[in-house]
Amino acid sequence: MFDKKHFGRIINVFLCFFLSVALSIVALLFTHELTFAGVVISFISSFAISYFIADITDVGELGIRFAKALKLKEHSLPFTLVDTAVVCIIMVTLTSFLNTIVSLGFKPILMIAWVSIYPYWLLVGYICLLILMPIAVRLAGALTEKSN
Repeated sequence: MFDKKHFGRIINVFLCFFLSVALSIVALLFTHELTFAGVVISFISSFAISYFIADITDVGELGIRFAKALKLKEHSLPFTLVDTAVVCIIMVTLTSFLNTIVSLGFKPILMIAWVSIYPYWLLVGYICLLILMPIAVRLAGALTEKSN
């Protein structure tokens, strides 16, 4: 069991893991270079970037605060959709852009390459987060439930 203070960190690790796998596969499918080695290499950089972003921004709290600012009822479908959208936009935008820089470097094609695939990353990221967020919260709750 983990201490309650690690609740958010457990969620971040879980979501960043699956989000990194999904974004890596989308990128490699788009470039027609999908291989196991390519997924592993892309995953490693994506996970490092996304976990760092999630940890320093507390992106989950930003989504909740934004949904509350819109006066949406907590735990309702609109609240979940807005909260997840905020998390997705921040995480996918920063992770995909930084990972594109890692892959391509600062070349003239950087923005064209990133913008051309960004909508796909955003869609896949949003679907992943909608499906996985409740699982991540339950997992974190179970892993921190009996700790003091």
